[in-house]
Amino acid sequence: MKTTIRLCGMILLSVSLFSCSRDTSSSTPTSNVSAQGVTPTQAQAAAQEQGKSKYGRIDPEVPNVNSLRGQGLTTVQAVDFNVVAHADDWELFFSPEVYREVTSATTKNVFIYLTAGDAGAGRGPVKNNPYYQAREDGANAAVRFIASVNAATGEDPVSSKVVIAGHKVLRVAYRNTASYFLRLPDGAPDGKGFAGQSMQLLYENKIPKINAIDKSAVYPDWKDLTNTVKGIIKKETGNLGKASFNLMDSDPIVKVDHSDHIYTTMLVNSILKTMPCVNAQYFLTYWKNYTPEYPINMGSEDLINQAAVVGVMQASEADAGYPGSWDEFHKSFIGKDYSREVPATSTAACI
Repeated sequence: MKTTIRLCGMILLSVSLFSCSRDTSSSTPTSNVSAQGVTPTQAQAAAQEQGKSKYGRIDPEVPNVNSLRGQGLTTVQAVDFNVVAHADDWELFFSPEVYREVTSATTKNVFIYLTAGDAGAGRGPVKNNPYYQAREDGANAAVRFIASVNAATGEDPVSSKVVIAGHKVLRVAYRNTASYFLRLPDGAPDGKGFAGQSMQLLYENKIPKINAIDKSAVYPDWKDLTNTVKGIIKKETGNLGKASFNLMDSDPIVKVDHSDHIYTTMLVNSILKTMPCVNAQYFLTYWKNYTPEYPINMGSEDLINQAAVVGVMQASEADAGYPGSWDEFHKSFIGKDYSREVPATSTAACI
């Protein structure tokens, strides 16, 4: 199988700040307009038409509310999966691919979050408002932001508990997206976990089971956990029978440094081995500070979109009463898009 490395073109951004002043001494009185045979109403109409021809609407700063119609999802032509360990992974590492996929009117987008990503906070520290839920809120807000860019609908996300491979899993649906939260314990970068449980320990058979932190499910072994993720993939792929995946890179040479990242991709890779119709894109994450130290390589539009998505996520966490991670380390991923692609080897449905 051929593996390729894709590095986007380098850019240099410069921002010029300048001040503008308005000279009101020469403003034309409306009485002069009327004296020339053109009423103020006619002048306003002419200005509106000019604005329409230049900007496509009357005021370029105000959207045409009447044009905002819910498009809905037309016939599904593609299904894209984003399988990550933590609620902020795809926002930091998978841009701008996710943005383009979610804004496609014919693409179904599925997000699967394996762990709570709560650094061991569990069901605390705030009563009735645990940290893991704040992180989920941030991820859901980021998804809604992208899904509503082209057409605001006013609809609300729909949350439900679905049974997959005998386990209850939270599913949040919004427009052309579906998000699943398994809420496994955060395994910590070293894989030892904060409370003696982690995906790595389960894989190594060092613990007899792993429990979702909200007590919604118990997975007795690695195979059971794998079957659950596989069940989500099959359910959301439906009759299309094939899909694409965005994943964190777990290549032996290009190794990510967080245990949850590594074992999340290992799990998905074990599923994809039997699916030759799947195209997979692997993104660099924390690997030996590889991505933070590499230069910005996104175009300006992609960089702006990613920064907006991360900002929306952080704002939602703040609304829940938790400090975000808008710090030097996390901001170092903004504008970075380093990945490799492993293309499908078959065009026939295989899921």
